[in-house]
Amino acid sequence: MDLEKFKDPSKEYRSSPFCSWNNLLDANELRRQFMEFTEKGFGGYLCTHEIGLVTYLSEEWMECVKTRIEEGEKQGVYSWLYDEDK
Repeated sequence: MDLEKFKDPSKEYRSSPFCSWNNLLDANELRRQFMEFTEKGFGGYLCTHEIGLVTYLSEEWMECVKTRIEEGEKQGVYSWLYDEDK
């Protein structure tokens, strides 16, 4: 085992918060949250939605998904979208 890699793992081995999108989304707030995750050392973020979210798959929703992907690329971290039952 490489102790230095253990102390400072690459993004593949870092934890990633599970974000539940359950309200109206704002691209600027998403950018702020994702930047904070990266600053705190997470390797990415995983986003999902809650049942009954009015804006699910709307144009606004898709813009937020686009923002999430762009921010992940910009910050050099993973960005996943999780949708198990819709």
